[in-house]
Amino acid sequence: SYSYEMQVSGSGTLSVSVYLRHGAIEKVNLSGDYFQLHDGLEDALNGRLCGVIPNRESIWNALAGLDPGSFVCGLDIDMLASAFAPVRNDGGRSG
Repeated sequence: SYSYEMQVSGSGTLSVSVYLRHGAIEKVNLSGDYFQLHDGLEDALNGRLCGVIPNRESIWNALAGLDPGSFVCGLDIDMLASAFAPVRNDGGRSG
């Protein structure tokens, strides 16, 4: 299990806690002091990510089509994905 905290421009601080079981995401919790536009991001993330191995490709595939900015002001898909599969210095894709 791990947590990731990010500053969302114009919105505040969003903390993402990821609980793992057998190497796969079991549950996601969101907390922090941020400007929420609509409820449901945590449920959407749990529905998409439960059972997913937290690596860059799997996370991106699971989050495809999700618009996190419709839930949290200023949150984009790149920021959100980084909470689940932080970029490592291992030759991964740069963007």
